[in-house]
Amino acid sequence: MKSYIFWMVVLVMAALVPAVPAFSGAGLGTSADPYQITTYTQMNEIRNGSSFYYILMSDINCLGEPAWEPISQKTAGEINFQLDGNGYRISHLLVSGNYGDAYNTGAGFIGYGQNNIDKTIFLNVTFYNASVTNTFSGEANAGVLVGRLDGAYGAYNHDQTLADRVLIYNSSVVTPVTGTTGFTGEFAGSFSGGYIDCAGYNNTVPNSSLYRNGGIAGFGGGDNAYSLAKNIWTNSAGVKLFGTSTFAGSINSSYWNTDAGIAGYGGTGKNTTGMKNASSYAGWNFTSVWKMSQPDGEFGGYPVFQWTYDPVPVAPVAHFTGTPVNGTAPLNTTFMDTSNNTPTEWNWSFGDGVSANETMQNPVHTYTSPGNYTVSLNATNAFGSNTSIVADYIRVFPSPKPVVTMDTVC
Repeated sequence: MKSYIFWMVVLVMAALVPAVPAFSGAGLGTSADPYQITTYTQMNEIRNGSSFYYILMSDINCLGEPAWEPISQKTAGEINFQLDGNGYRISHLLVSGNYGDAYNTGAGFIGYGQNNIDKTIFLNVTFYNASVTNTFSGEANAGVLVGRLDGAYGAYNHDQTLADRVLIYNSSVVTPVTGTTGFTGEFAGSFSGGYIDCAGYNNTVPNSSLYRNGGIAGFGGGDNAYSLAKNIWTNSAGVKLFGTSTFAGSINSSYWNTDAGIAGYGGTGKNTTGMKNASSYAGWNFTSVWKMSQPDGEFGGYPVFQWTYDPVPVAPVAHFTGTPVNGTAPLNTTFMDTSNNTPTEWNWSFGDGVSANETMQNPVHTYTSPGNYTVSLNATNAFGSNTSIVADYIRVFPSPKPVVTMDTVC
């Protein structure tokens, strides 16, 4: 009888536990078959099952999407997903809000969490034009990847890696100018764990205290049982590698730009000429991990990862095609971007005043009314933009009226 009651209680408790929404894309969420992310919506589903493996299958452009709500675990528990960027980039991630309470605060892709496992959270990914703002007036931690990440129950983490081969550039992380207890950084506000192979370029990380903001993290904590940092660099203006650190482990082969930043905790300072010289990066792998970017390109001759797209430093020349370009209403036309010099952003005008899908690379547009429509495409990359306009490109005819015959009348 006791066994029966026990299993009845188990079944009732199981029924009360809310089901975790299924991932809407392909994959099983395992290390061998990760969930495959192709859209912003699917990336947002990471919060529904944060112990799984995920992989990007395309660039994720967050422009026009809702602001990102940080993935947070404010009570004892672990943030232990893995997001493999697969060489793709996440652009225009927007985090903005009041993220704080008396103890656990943070704004970023991850807000606050604990982690004490050996899984790398972010790897092989670029964050471009991210904007992270924490308006909390107390301990306002903020970083593009994480606001605050601790080991289990606030202890230092010996095994877990936050970022491996992660590039963050042209992004901003902002906390209140009156904040004196929080930390800001390109990668993390406050982090107790190790970094490996990371780069921060041309970012903005303001904070009221120079000891609380850093090119990599405002605060990095640890002990000498493991490496806090290895093979990382930053050249963002006004910041050093780390703002401050407590009981830190070793920081090896890591650099900051003395012409852009200021002296701080950890790493080796060298001038711009040295930062653009591969031979000055002691122990770095420029065969299979790093490469030097084009001197006059988007990354200004600094190191980037082998998989980083390093575009030719010229603006796009916009071109496009549409299929079909004429027919009766409603007419569904598929537009294809055929621009030269690899644009990274697109803005279409379909001529009928309807703006849906206007920022997609290859949108589908429906014309509901007869008429001639002028179509334009503005293509943009880091070096400029160009617009192609084709007058009366789409011709939509009225739908034919039904033929009335005598047989129909009778």
